[in-house]
Amino acid sequence: MKFNFVIFASKFYVYETSYGDVSGLKNVRYINDPIAKKNKFIKLLYRIHHSNRINKYLKLPFKQIWFKSYFVNNFVENKPICFLFFRDTLYLEKLGYIDYLKSKYDDSKFVVFFQDLISLYPNIIDIEHCKNIFDLVLSFDQAESKKYELVYHQLVFSHIPIKKSKGISDCDIYFLGKAKNRLEEIIKTYEYLKSQNLKCDFYLVGVEPNKQVYPDEIHYIEDMPYIENLQHVVSTRCLLEIMQQGGHGYTQRMCEAIAYDKKILTNNVEVKEAPFYNPKYISIFSDISDIDITFLNDGSDYKVDYNYKEKISPKELLLFIQEKINNK
Repeated sequence: MKFNFVIFASKFYVYETSYGDVSGLKNVRYINDPIAKKNKFIKLLYRIHHSNRINKYLKLPFKQIWFKSYFVNNFVENKPICFLFFRDTLYLEKLGYIDYLKSKYDDSKFVVFFQDLISLYPNIIDIEHCKNIFDLVLSFDQAESKKYELVYHQLVFSHIPIKKSKGISDCDIYFLGKAKNRLEEIIKTYEYLKSQNLKCDFYLVGVEPNKQVYPDEIHYIEDMPYIENLQHVVSTRCLLEIMQQGGHGYTQRMCEAIAYDKKILTNNVEVKEAPFYNPKYISIFSDISDIDITFLNDGSDYKVDYNYKEKISPKELLLFIQEKINNK
């Protein structure tokens, strides 16, 4: 690679897992806690200084004193640096950190990768400002890439070995997700699959108590550790993907299906255009009446393999970024 890469990532474990293929490479620094190596007192000062609650009423000055600790350039090879940000780390730009990096590394490049829908954060993301600040702006969603004139790139994922948990039973179909704007569709899908005598393992996040139906059958939770989610993934025959309204990109569920060799039932009709699409492994429905029960009941012991694991690796993403920047 022609660049050293610094990835400023959020603390969500899903990203730490997804970028595992590159986080240990000698030309990559994966930073999801800029003061991880500081002592408890320094960490406390940092939290107070950056507290959203405090800064909402009193904007504390001099946050630039922390800039030197965010990233220490200890790369062995002296190459230009490409800094990669996510939505969750755009706050660093508002603090003036990108201006600081640009002044310190005049041959550096800056990229932001939106891995969730931009339209969900109208008060946080100023997309035109991002275009002016960053050398490359990526989105995982095809429709939003076109709408905002961004560069499209699918989500990435790194396969890690996962052992089955004794506390998690095998099932026919597994779903985990926030209800958001699709609760009614999720419930109707559950009802239909259950009526077909399929063993369903459904976990819904953040549903208000008065909207929780089938509480003895569906698990209503506030959160789930990502490793636990993957233990459910390896224990199911098929994953269920129900898209958010307005979503068009290939989601984390699709990445998990590819990485762990699982069939997937999805209402994303656009997946037919995906390079990894295989009707043996992916069944598409637009309405509940379209669901192919034969696909779900198929107990064939053929091995599911999309032949696409390397293509969703973050290694491919870094090469893609390098090519786009070089050709710009």
